[in-house]
Amino acid sequence: MSWNGTVTCKHCWQEGHNRRGCPKLKEQMAQRLAEDPEDWRAKRYFEKKQGAKVRRCTYCNLKGHNRATCPELKGAVSEWKYKNSNWRKAIIEELLAAGLGVGALIKHADLPWRITEQKNLVMVAGVNPDAHINQPYTALVVQGIIKPTEKSPAKMPDGVLTKVYEKVGLPGGYYGTSVTVMSETKNCHLRTIPNHEEWLQGGTAKWIKKEIFADKQSDDFYENKYKD
Repeated sequence: MSWNGTVTCKHCWQEGHNRRGCPKLKEQMAQRLAEDPEDWRAKRYFEKKQGAKVRRCTYCNLKGHNRATCPELKGAVSEWKYKNSNWRKAIIEELLAAGLGVGALIKHADLPWRITEQKNLVMVAGVNPDAHINQPYTALVVQGIIKPTEKSPAKMPDGVLTKVYEKVGLPGGYYGTSVTVMSETKNCHLRTIPNHEEWLQGGTAKWIKKEIFADKQSDDFYENKYKD
């Protein structure tokens, strides 16, 4: 585009169109293809022109719509939110049943590096707001006693995740670590989670889509559909 805002073609240098829509270039390429059907440059030109007209969804790979309006993706997001919502409610129920409400004093056998408490004695701070059905191991958040500002997601206690996945009807086989409850509490975890109502509803569509993508295993999916 020139300084006065008029489009100028980089092929014929005429104003009013660009190189992609240049009629002279199209005529020349058609002539080249007629003279030599194997002319790779002319073939590529028309292949690109034809491909640009085809609208294809990057999620389901079907024509006629894009990912933003894909009905298959919308259905997958809705289903994932429903499963994740049930999973999160079960997490709350099972942690409270195990005496791991907010304020519970516990001895944790495998603390994260950022927590440096004596004898692995820490307090339950709440639930990790980033925890979801595909990332279950760090749903529990603990904080230091000597240094209460030290907080970190920690491994779940043995057996808790297995019960959670049994409750929501999904395959289990999850292993945790040894956690001893020294002094339990029945306080609600959710008071420490910003927007906890949204958390229980399964989360926002933005990162749910990423989890749906991450849950796919095929090379074809990663190559064609894992895009923001």
